[in-house]
Amino acid sequence: MNDLLLKRSESGRTMLEMLGVLGIMGIIMYGAIAGINYGMNTYKINQTYNEVQEAVQGIEDLYSWTREYPSGDVTRAICENDVFSRSCSPTNDSIPNVFNGKITVMADRSKFYLKYTDIKEAECQRLLEMEWGDVNMNVNTNDQCASNNTIYFCPKTTDSSGVVEKCYTAAP
Repeated sequence: MNDLLLKRSESGRTMLEMLGVLGIMGIIMYGAIAGINYGMNTYKINQTYNEVQEAVQGIEDLYSWTREYPSGDVTRAICENDVFSRSCSPTNDSIPNVFNGKITVMADRSKFYLKYTDIKEAECQRLLEMEWGDVNMNVNTNDQCASNNTIYFCPKTTDSSGVVEKCYTAAP
């Protein structure tokens, strides 16, 4: 009988080994989630870039025959003419953006701007660092990102001295 007790061996893992495996799995999951989050934010940034470029060109094309823009909030008109590839409701007077905020299009006779709201500071900073080509981007008076930002996009224009003008001077 003593021989039976001596030959018996334990199978399985110890609690310490299981905790080690769980710790390694946690680290791997943390890295995977961080990578997915970064990828999603990069997608949103790229989507915004493409959307702004298309919208500015579309708005300029829409009003090119009149050579002037109507005054005030033209979001409804922009929506009705399918300038944005994103779905929007002409009755709502706003267009959802990829950051869960809204897009508003304002104009006065000679210029217009797109107003994006509810953009987080990190996303704002990444947008601010991009090269926008013929599109001007303004965050606020000192071009610094802060929490709960509103960002303005407009066609790039220069004054008589060659200085690039800010978006729609009446922008709050």
